[in-house]
Amino acid sequence: MPTLADIYSAADSFKRRLSDAASNPGASLQQMLGYANDRARAQNESDAAALNEFQQTGKLNGPIQMQNALDTAQGYNPAGIFAPVDPKIAFSALKMEKTGISPKEIWNKLNVFRNPIDNQWRREITDESAKLKGGEKVEDAVMNQMRKLGKDKTAEPVTMGDIFHHPDLYEVYPHLKDIEVRFTPKDSKLSGRMALPEEGKGWFELNPNMPADKAKETILHELQHNIQENENWAVGGSSQDFHHQDAATKARDILNWRKEVESTAQRMGLSPLNNSDWYRIAHDKLIQNYYDKGVADWLPHEEARFQASWPAYSNGTDSRSQAEQLVKMYGLDKKTTPYNADQMYRRLGGEIEARQVGTRRNLNAEDRKQYFPAEYKSETNPYGMDTAPENALYLNRQGYFNAQDLPK
Repeated sequence: MPTLADIYSAADSFKRRLSDAASNPGASLQQMLGYANDRARAQNESDAAALNEFQQTGKLNGPIQMQNALDTAQGYNPAGIFAPVDPKIAFSALKMEKTGISPKEIWNKLNVFRNPIDNQWRREITDESAKLKGGEKVEDAVMNQMRKLGKDKTAEPVTMGDIFHHPDLYEVYPHLKDIEVRFTPKDSKLSGRMALPEEGKGWFELNPNMPADKAKETILHELQHNIQENENWAVGGSSQDFHHQDAATKARDILNWRKEVESTAQRMGLSPLNNSDWYRIAHDKLIQNYYDKGVADWLPHEEARFQASWPAYSNGTDSRSQAEQLVKMYGLDKKTTPYNADQMYRRLGGEIEARQVGTRRNLNAEDRKQYFPAEYKSETNPYGMDTAPENALYLNRQGYFNAQDLPK
């Protein structure tokens, strides 16, 4: 059965490594928060200057106010793939949020929303003009563009910009148009994926037989993952990353037993301060209680009970925190059996967002404004998130977080 080392290993496996394919990777969380605070102070100063100008002149169209309004207006965009918000607009949205204005109202006024999984502000870049260039399926597009650009004679790689028209996105993320495009292996059933080798630049692999609209959905999905890596948002992953169900179950049994012993010790008035043998006494008393009540079959496995006695699982230790994190990650704080690998993969915040980009790909600006993206989908909003935010799994390059614990 898994040991404490297994549990540590399972928790550590969720630390995301930096990707060479993501240009300009984000700084540390602390640095990003510091940067945001600096920009917020600048916006405060700008707002104060605009207010002072109005108080002195009595006019609403002074140069400072006009510039401030222009900066705010620049945050408005029609919609499409999710992208970060200008810090000034984010601060304006934050002020509205603090005064009790609802997320939907903020969306309607500024076209920005706070992603409920990682608490970061988003906007949508229009993708109405996005399309596959050069053919009705991926293979045609690639081969036709190779001939058109003369790349069939030079062995120069075909890039995303060669086959996928999306000027609004490339204006924000120029590096995306330079990512190499390849075909998936012949025996692959994948629509597409972003390949990230240990060394060197990554590339996109696309199924050559995909029709144009399916290719658009797949490309937008994968491009969204690249943006997530750039912005240090909640990211996606693979079902192969999630094979720690046994370790999570063991961690749950260890923690549950440890907490039962601690509770028993508290009722008995025992603690390390008044009895160095407090744990053993409470442990034996608890086992006797199980037998007295005729529920000895419910006792955790002997190994789990033994490991629960380790000082490493004392309240407030890193070991206990990591074990609790693993239990929650696999849903064992709410259910009796852990999520399987595919369920874990689908719960990833980055995958939820990338799927949503695909479903919203053909909406016009009016529809996008009507269908608020930061809520669980319903009959009235079929273009919302396909997983309830409270059931989502937030992973980023630093590891696993609970969104409710992040600063706003």
